[in-house]
Amino acid sequence: MTETQLDDGTCSWAQGTPAMRRYHDEEWGVPSWDDGYLFEFLLLEGAQAGLSW
Repeated sequence: MTETQLDDGTCSWAQGTPAMRRYHDEEWGVPSWDDGYLFEFLLLEGAQAGLSW
């Protein structure tokens, strides 16, 4: 599926609320090299994977 973007590069799904726009601009797609942050995501993803089995 192709995501529609506005002129400023913001995806259409981020237009719903200011919180979604902030998440799009500050979190989503922004690379991280912080080991603690990445480890937190690894644990959360592992926990979610266990719930879907």
